[in-house]
Amino acid sequence: MKLNLAAQIDIAVSADVDRPLMVCSHERSGTHFLMNSIANITKYTQEPFLNYDLRPLGANVNFFSKAGVNDFFLNIKNIQIQDQTLCTSSILKSHFPIRLAKEALKDNLKAIYIYRNPVDTLISYWKFLHKWNWFEGPKTNTPLELAAHSPAGQSQRYQLENYSSYFERWEKHVSDAFLLSKNEDNIALVRYSDLKNDYENTISKCCDGLNIEFSKILPPSKQDYIKGQSMDITIEQYQEISEYCAMRVARSEMLPANIMSA
Repeated sequence: MKLNLAAQIDIAVSADVDRPLMVCSHERSGTHFLMNSIANITKYTQEPFLNYDLRPLGANVNFFSKAGVNDFFLNIKNIQIQDQTLCTSSILKSHFPIRLAKEALKDNLKAIYIYRNPVDTLISYWKFLHKWNWFEGPKTNTPLELAAHSPAGQSQRYQLENYSSYFERWEKHVSDAFLLSKNEDNIALVRYSDLKNDYENTISKCCDGLNIEFSKILPPSKQDYIKGQSMDITIEQYQEISEYCAMRVARSEMLPANIMSA
């Protein structure tokens, strides 16, 4: 159906889900891997998913307003079609900090936050930024240069504040999710490495924790994410960013101790 918004957005609806479901992450953390996995065994779908971003929703949602965000999720939780009240079953994909949806998590939203170790996240993000012919973010010569570079370009649209580096941006994004999960029941945290290496157990725990009914667990049907530019990275470059991230993690008071293996 068409969502009744100015942008006329395609979404799926269902009587079999009780709340919208958001998959949230820092970019390049396994977002589509998780979305496909959930869609493969539940009543939620990623065909179509709803991109919770300036495009297509920027004209309809103030992402930085607690009341505006909550009203949006309330509306897509209670969609009136003839004499039925249905909920969107399209998974929402978001790279905004999850705390912006804190109010909605109380009654109008379920969320899964997937996180990945900073080394692989930032290397993948470095390749991703080189893919575009616009200024999504700085196109640095090495992943380490990106990790230490201050955020710039279109990538800044997700930020609540300015950061000294892309590492700090990632650090704040992940730590916010951990902090929020301590006080909210309707958010589950998933490590990328667990989803990859302990798939069945990770997915079942995730769904059970959010009271999402699921069928027999199957591998995700496909990996339809946007791939970054194909770029080689030397052993030295990998060691440089690994050492940098390990040093920054060791200094952080906000990150879990095992984040380097996530």
